[in-house]
Amino acid sequence: MSSAKAEMESHTGSFNVRRMLDGELYIFDEHNEALQGKAQDLVREFNACADPGWSDEILTELLGSRGESCTMMPTIGFDYGWNTFVGENFYADTGLIALDVVPVTIGDNCFFGS
Repeated sequence: MSSAKAEMESHTGSFNVRRMLDGELYIFDEHNEALQGKAQDLVREFNACADPGWSDEILTELLGSRGESCTMMPTIGFDYGWNTFVGENFYADTGLIALDVVPVTIGDNCFFGS
Protein backbone atom coordinates (compact mmCIF):
# COMPACT_ATOMS: atom_id res chain seq x y z
CA MET A 1 0.00 0.00 0.00
CA SER A 2 1.35 3.44 -0.89
CA SER A 3 2.13 5.91 1.86
CA ALA A 4 -0.76 8.18 0.76
CA LYS A 5 -3.22 5.32 0.97
CA ALA A 6 -1.79 4.19 4.31
CA GLU A 7 -2.16 7.78 5.56
CA MET A 8 -5.78 7.78 4.40
CA GLU A 9 -6.49 4.51 6.19
CA SER A 10 -5.06 5.87 9.42
CA HIS A 11 -7.52 8.80 9.43
CA THR A 12 -10.76 7.36 8.01
CA GLY A 13 -11.90 6.24 11.46
CA SER A 14 -12.13 9.87 12.50
CA PHE A 15 -15.70 10.99 13.22
CA ASN A 16 -15.47 14.01 10.89
CA VAL A 17 -13.69 12.16 8.07
CA ARG A 18 -16.36 9.44 8.25
CA ARG A 19 -19.11 12.11 8.07
CA MET A 20 -17.37 13.69 5.07
CA LEU A 21 -17.15 10.33 3.28
CA ASP A 22 -20.83 9.70 4.01
CA GLY A 23 -21.74 13.05 2.40
CA GLU A 24 -22.86 14.58 5.70
CA LEU A 25 -21.97 17.93 7.23
CA TYR A 26 -18.63 17.72 9.02
CA ILE A 27 -16.10 19.89 10.78
CA PHE A 28 -12.70 20.16 9.08
CA ASP A 29 -10.38 18.87 11.80
CA GLU A 30 -6.77 17.73 12.22
CA HIS A 31 -7.54 14.42 10.46
CA ASN A 32 -8.88 16.18 7.36
CA GLU A 33 -5.95 18.57 7.48
CA ALA A 34 -3.42 15.72 7.58
CA LEU A 35 -5.10 13.98 4.65
CA GLN A 36 -5.27 17.15 2.57
CA GLY A 37 -1.67 18.01 3.43
CA LYS A 38 -0.38 14.72 2.01
CA ALA A 39 -2.47 15.20 -1.14
CA GLN A 40 -1.22 18.77 -1.60
CA ASP A 41 2.38 17.59 -1.29
CA LEU A 42 1.80 15.03 -4.05
CA VAL A 43 -0.07 17.56 -6.24
CA ARG A 44 2.81 20.07 -5.94
CA GLU A 45 5.30 17.34 -6.77
CA PHE A 46 3.27 16.26 -9.81
CA ASN A 47 2.81 19.81 -11.09
CA ALA A 48 6.58 20.49 -10.86
CA CYS A 49 7.67 17.15 -12.32
CA ALA A 50 9.19 16.97 -15.81
CA ASP A 51 9.72 13.18 -15.86
CA PRO A 52 6.65 11.35 -17.29
CA GLY A 53 7.61 8.09 -15.55
CA TRP A 54 7.82 9.76 -12.15
CA SER A 55 4.59 11.71 -12.80
CA ASP A 56 2.89 8.39 -13.46
CA GLU A 57 4.11 7.03 -10.10
CA ILE A 58 2.86 10.15 -8.32
CA LEU A 59 -0.61 9.68 -9.85
CA THR A 60 -0.64 6.05 -8.75
CA GLU A 61 0.11 7.13 -5.18
CA LEU A 62 -2.29 10.08 -5.22
CA LEU A 63 -5.42 8.56 -6.75
CA GLY A 64 -7.77 6.02 -5.18
CA SER A 65 -7.45 3.96 -8.36
CA ARG A 66 -6.63 4.53 -12.00
CA GLY A 67 -6.71 2.70 -15.27
CA GLU A 68 -3.65 1.53 -17.13
CA SER A 69 -3.78 4.39 -19.61
CA CYS A 70 -4.27 7.52 -17.49
CA THR A 71 -2.71 10.80 -18.54
CA MET A 72 -3.05 14.12 -16.74
CA MET A 73 -1.28 17.26 -17.85
CA PRO A 74 -0.13 19.70 -15.18
CA THR A 75 -1.54 21.59 -13.50
CA ILE A 76 -3.93 19.41 -11.50
CA GLY A 77 -5.68 19.91 -8.17
CA PHE A 78 -7.40 17.58 -5.70
CA ASP A 79 -8.76 17.96 -2.20
CA TYR A 80 -7.67 14.46 -1.21
CA GLY A 81 -6.78 12.46 -4.35
CA TRP A 82 -7.47 9.04 -2.83
CA ASN A 83 -11.20 9.73 -3.20
CA THR A 84 -10.88 10.00 -7.01
CA PHE A 85 -11.20 6.88 -9.17
CA VAL A 86 -10.23 7.01 -12.85
CA GLY A 87 -11.02 4.41 -15.52
CA GLU A 88 -9.12 3.18 -18.57
CA ASN A 89 -8.05 5.46 -21.43
CA PHE A 90 -8.36 8.75 -19.58
CA TYR A 91 -6.78 12.04 -20.62
CA ALA A 92 -7.03 15.37 -18.82
CA ASP A 93 -5.62 18.51 -20.37
CA THR A 94 -4.23 21.25 -18.12
CA GLY A 95 -6.30 22.63 -15.28
CA LEU A 96 -8.10 19.53 -13.95
CA ILE A 97 -9.52 20.17 -10.48
CA ALA A 98 -11.39 17.42 -8.62
CA LEU A 99 -13.22 18.44 -5.45
CA ASP A 100 -13.13 14.96 -4.00
CA VAL A 101 -14.52 15.42 -0.51
CA VAL A 102 -17.03 12.87 -1.83
CA PRO A 103 -16.06 10.11 -4.27
CA VAL A 104 -15.30 11.28 -7.81
CA THR A 105 -15.56 8.47 -10.36
CA ILE A 106 -14.43 9.02 -13.95
CA GLY A 107 -15.28 6.18 -16.31
CA ASP A 108 -13.42 4.59 -19.21
CA ASN A 109 -12.58 6.41 -22.45
CA CYS A 110 -12.93 9.95 -21.09
CA PHE A 111 -11.20 13.09 -22.31
CA PHE A 112 -11.27 16.33 -20.31
CA GLY A 113 -10.06 19.26 -22.40
CA SER A 114 -9.61 22.92 -21.74
